Amino acid sequence: MAMRQTPLTCSGHTRPVVDLAFSGITPYGYFLISACKDGKPMLRQGDTGDWIGTFLGHKGAVWGATLNKDATKAATAAADFTAKVWDAVSGDELMTLAHKHIVKTVDFTQDSNYLLTGGQDKLLRIYDLNKPEAEPKEISGHTSGIKKALWCSEDKQILSADDKTVRLWDHATMTEVKSLNFNMSVSSMEYIPEGEILVITYGRSIAFHSAVSLDPIKSFEAPATINSASLHPEKEFVVAGGEDFKLYKYDYNSGEELESYKGHFGPIHCVRFSPDGELYASGSEDGTLRLWQTVVGKTYGLWKCVLPEEDSGELAKPKINFPETAEEELDLSWISKIQVNKPAVLRRAEQIQARRPVKKEWQAAWLLKAVTCIDLTTLSGDDTASNIQRLCYKAKYPIREDLLKALNMHDKGITTAAVCVYPARVCDAVRALKAAGCDIPVASVATGFPAAQTHLKTRLEEIRLAVEDGATEIDVVINRTLVLTGQWKALYDEIRQFRKACGEAHLKTILATGELGSLTNVYKASMIAMMAGSDFIKTSTGKETVNATFPVAIVMLRAIRDFFWKTGNKVGFKPAGGIRSAKDSLVWLSLIKEELGDEWMKPELFRIGASTLLADIERQIYHHVTGRYAAYHDLPMS
Repeated sequence: MAMRQTPLTCSGHTRPVVDLAFSGITPYGYFLISACKDGKPMLRQGDTGDWIGTFLGHKGAVWGATLNKDATKAATAAADFTAKVWDAVSGDELMTLAHKHIVKTVDFTQDSNYLLTGGQDKLLRIYDLNKPEAEPKEISGHTSGIKKALWCSEDKQILSADDKTVRLWDHATMTEVKSLNFNMSVSSMEYIPEGEILVITYGRSIAFHSAVSLDPIKSFEAPATINSASLHPEKEFVVAGGEDFKLYKYDYNSGEELESYKGHFGPIHCVRFSPDGELYASGSEDGTLRLWQTVVGKTYGLWKCVLPEEDSGELAKPKINFPETAEEELDLSWISKIQVNKPAVLRRAEQIQARRPVKKEWQAAWLLKAVTCIDLTTLSGDDTASNIQRLCYKAKYPIREDLLKALNMHDKGITTAAVCVYPARVCDAVRALKAAGCDIPVASVATGFPAAQTHLKTRLEEIRLAVEDGATEIDVVINRTLVLTGQWKALYDEIRQFRKACGEAHLKTILATGELGSLTNVYKASMIAMMAGSDFIKTSTGKETVNATFPVAIVMLRAIRDFFWKTGNKVGFKPAGGIRSAKDSLVWLSLIKEELGDEWMKPELFRIGASTLLADIERQIYHHVTGRYAAYHDLPMS
């Protein structure tokens, strides 16, 4: 029976990860360095992904990074027209090597005395690191920018790749020995010393050549464009990743595809096997590195051997095994070790908010998508049956029919995702929607909303009554005291009881993040809520001083992502409170797309809790269709 890959996710970068490299095996294990467009290459423990340090000094995107064999030195190549050499133990910068253009690639000789660089100026440079003042030796011949340059054949030869050509050079004479031409852009190149094998990717092809003669050995075709591939040290497997966000694993000898799975939430830019072949690392547009086991289920690093259960022969679905009885013990000791990197979160939030919004017909399309994700809400003390009836009518007809016809969307069945009301108004909403002939879900807040300061028995009864009245979604609010005092087991137990009381109804757990004290608490509460069985996690009640903010959302989305990778379970996300403008909704949609991918951009996994947002979206669509803005009284009220 096949076992599910459970990767280790290495966060910290704020932009796409474009290159990575392992050291050799040292007395202290082996190490991993990553290059990122955020300009801050990072060093990690190779078998666990644990962060060791960040090399600070570049003033532009870092395109290439490498470690010497014993992990005492690191080198990086950057868009600031420099390559830098670092002390990998202390993190100190040892030297800066000025270039005339962007540097893309760096590589040490085996003795670490020389550094090879290449970049957009089409020149290979060889620096004597023992003579930092000496001018480098230069090799010309490339006709476009150099993407990768590597020492090979015990440093007697050099391999280099530009856009559509791979060249082999003799180190002693500095002359070209042979070249390979391709009809499409070369995306990556890897050199395997044992057996002198060169791995080249271009388009959908993964090609293997002799590093000595450049003669072809074999090639595989992948289902999608491949950006990087790596050969196992024992030449048993090949892994590759590319534009479809997937990782592919092949049998090197037969070329058979052994497995494929979605590896990231963005295109994969680089993959590499560890020096012992026990794992491979991947770096992506989504800003993360992931470590994957070569043999799934084997005890290694942070992975512990798990024997699959016997079943009927079908592939087992990933399950979360949590205690069902009070006698079983739930280990939450790991919760205390979690820390959130607040500066990195704030930088990411700034990036999202600085994005230019889409315009014209693309904006209209995104706004209609936002409409389908809205939980149209009224939570006022003066709600009446007539208010609820009007709300439900607006949920069924969120955009004026003539506007939808102008967009050719009148027959697409566009409605809001749900209506959300107080428990006492659930019956009114169910009756109104039934009379309107639609099956839009009715959501109800519960559990002492918004403060959750009533007895647990009362809160549970409130859930049961709302479900009995016809609510199919329950928005519960947690007791913030349990978070602020670190009572994680009590919080887990409480949400488990909410889950049981909901029965078949969806459970959306409101964290009230504005009252949790820190981003670390937001992450911890998110994980506990998902572990306890929440179908959605929601930012706010809308009644706090601070409601849905982008830093909080990023932390919650990363928690959802981590939970998915650990368990295979997809949990939805609902920001609520303070989302009033159409522009806001576009930013939230783009955040979901970038952090979780297209799978989450649907009402089953993404909701926006709002009462006034729909009116502004309809005004913007009115403007797109007519060229002028409508007054609010020109549009139906909700």
